[in-house]
Amino acid sequence: MTTEASHRTLSQVTALMRRKARGARRRLLAKREGATDLFWRSTVVGSATRKLGADEVVKIAIGHSGDADVAARRSIRRLREHLPIDGLDILPNHLQGLVLLGNTARDGGHEWQEYDRRAVISRASAHLPRSARRALRQTDLDIRITSDVEPIIRACRREWESWITEDLIDSYVDLANRGVCIGVGAYRDDDLVAGIWGLVVGRCFTGMSTFHTEPGAGTVVFAWLVNEVIEQRELVSIDVGEATPHVMNYGVYEISREDFLRYLQARLGTDQASAVELPAPPS
Repeated sequence: MTTEASHRTLSQVTALMRRKARGARRRLLAKREGATDLFWRSTVVGSATRKLGADEVVKIAIGHSGDADVAARRSIRRLREHLPIDGLDILPNHLQGLVLLGNTARDGGHEWQEYDRRAVISRASAHLPRSARRALRQTDLDIRITSDVEPIIRACRREWESWITEDLIDSYVDLANRGVCIGVGAYRDDDLVAGIWGLVVGRCFTGMSTFHTEPGAGTVVFAWLVNEVIEQRELVSIDVGEATPHVMNYGVYEISREDFLRYLQARLGTDQASAVELPAPPS
């Protein structure tokens, strides 16, 4: 999955992610009365001001009430949605729990989605149902991790075109070239028939979208991915985002947003399988 060159690239972007994550934590700890001042000192707002003008930034940022942390987080998220997509922003935002989705109805053409709970598969919980084990054992498809994510993303777009925009594709392809976005593809005679793509940080895979054109091929791809966690080969955990009936039989359980972000940030810069573990699944 990775090469020596991609490891060097990951090390370079890791420093950027750490700086932005520290800045985000400072903003979230701010008191509400000081939040506006912190906004103006932030990189996000500085960039927004240059692109949109101060009056528009104020209009976007003000008007929140209630919890100071939530108000600060929502305001900065709304500002980001008015800026052009930058692939290098995806990783720091990912470490703050924000997921990039294309949205042509928004002024910036995209939005940053946030979830209070994350559905994960850990080494302790990973499980292959009998039918999935049989499908994986009997398949004649060629399953492999690939950095060539564009064909997989475009195939997913045929089903989810509303949020997979051209700008989003360009950004994730750029991250794939840097070694931090990957796909798992199923190929028959070199023809792509199923796949899943997403971000990978510290060997934790966050799935973004999946597709299949051949019956059963989607099950084989996901079973192969879960088996990677069981065998502790390329991946040590999977973040599926939201728990759906389709994935529950594979050992999915939910953890809080805070626990997930602590885990993800702690895995930065480590390639050791057991260096950091997810919170234990419920007994």
